[in-house]
Amino acid sequence: MSRALERLGDHAQAARAQCSLLSLQGTARGRAVEAYVLARLERLKGDLAAAGRALELARAAVGADATAWHRRGGWAGSSRNSTWS
Repeated sequence: MSRALERLGDHAQAARAQCSLLSLQGTARGRAVEAYVLARLERLKGDLAAAGRALELARAAVGADATAWHRRGGWAGSSRNSTWS
């Protein structure tokens, strides 16, 4: 639903739908991926503070602080990042 709303350009509704989708995720990876999408939607609707909070949720889902997260390659799924294995 959130992807369809995003394609229509309704980023506020898409972000609301994405929050619901995020809450339904059962794995850390699922929560991280959906939180990352939420961050993008929040940024597109112009709420940078909410986008930052969503990125923090994504980092928390994979158990990474900001500095270590960037060193490991972020979302690239680096082989050094055992969380994604």
